[in-house]
Amino acid sequence: MNKARKMCPGVFMDGNFYVVGGIAVDKITQLTRGEEFNMTTKEWCEIPNMFSMRNEVLETPPPSGSPPLVVVVNNILYAADYSQQEVKKYVKGNISWVTIGGFP
Repeated sequence: MNKARKMCPGVFMDGNFYVVGGIAVDKITQLTRGEEFNMTTKEWCEIPNMFSMRNEVLETPPPSGSPPLVVVVNNILYAADYSQQEVKKYVKGNISWVTIGGFP
């Protein structure tokens, strides 16, 4: 990867591997860039602003617990936004998230 990180989920989508968000090695800075590993070229590519949701486990003091919840269904990335209590869908074309519902 281009940026060392931890507490980041990884998923397969569109035949490539994606790493979403996470925490920098300083254990405080939340990363908003995602990274895509192209399975054909074997190269990493950064994706700006791919994950900007705050996750309660990513607050200072240093985090504990699990990484943000994400899932891919039919090549569409979804995430649980804890701070807003919403489920969001990633729109690849314009690198943004749209709310599709709330937590029960």
